[in-house]
Formats: sequence, C-alpha cells, structure tokens
Amino acid sequence: MRIVPAAALAGASLLMALARPAAAAPPDPSYIFTQMADEVSGKVLASAPFQAKADGGRKVRIVVGDVSNDSDDEGVRVDDIYNEIRNQIVASGSVRLFDRGDLDADLIISPQLTSERHLDPHGRREYCFTLQLTLTSVSGEFVAAESATRCR
Repeated sequence: MRIVPAAALAGASLLMALARPAAAAPPDPSYIFTQMADEVSGKVLASAPFQAKADGGRKVRIVVGDVSNDSDDEGVRVDDIYNEIRNQIVASGSVRLFDRGDLDADLIISPQLTSERHLDPHGRREYCFTLQLTLTSVSGEFVAAESATRCR
C-alpha cells in the first residue's frame, strides 16, 4: 500500500475544484431571437409554397431582406437575427442565396420583428416578440408567411 502525503491530497483537491465547470452563465438575452430565427426558418423551408418551388430537387433562388425591427426594443441585434435566418436557410442545402436587391430570385423573404407587452396569467408583465418571415415573389405577390413568438 502506498501512502500519499496530505499535501499532495490537498493539491489534488484544489486541482479538482479548479477543474470543475463554473456555474452556467445566464443565457444571452439575444438567444430568444436566434431560437425564433431557427424555428421560423424551419417553417419556411417546410412550407408548401417553398416545397413547390423546390419540386424536382431544384435549388430555390432566395433573397433575404433586412430585418425590420418594429418592436419596442431598439437594442435588438437584428444582424444576429438576419445571420441566423441566412445560415439556417443555406444549411438546408435546398437554396441558392442571393444578395439583397437581386431580382432573379424565386422568393424574397422579408423578416419583421414586432413586440407587445401584456400581463401573464399570474399578473406579471411579459414582453413578447414575434418574428415573422413573409415570402413574396419578385413581383411582390404574397406567397406565404410564417412566424414564431417568444416572451420574456
């Protein structure tokens, strides 16, 4: 049997304590917006109008417009929302993404963020955001709309 000096045990305990993961940091407040962007992008990709354009395995030509922040929170990082929508759509492998303003596309996605304040069932104030993606043709014809809502 090997005897380990107490100092070595104390050092090992200290190393183990330091190696423990820190308590989880509170989630980034912008996380709800990336969640909504993921959800609504998935809905767009699964929508009947999008699937009709992708019929036969053809990649749909998409333009994603700027995110219109019509919420009460001017601090929302709309670039993060835009990037998440773009990344989710490109990752699907079923689209060809073109720059804003390109008129040789099948669909234009126009993202809009809105908000409202109300009381939850317990009388606490909630701030709810809705991210809506509207699909239109290049000529401006409404094709479909999908949305996601989160409250905090």
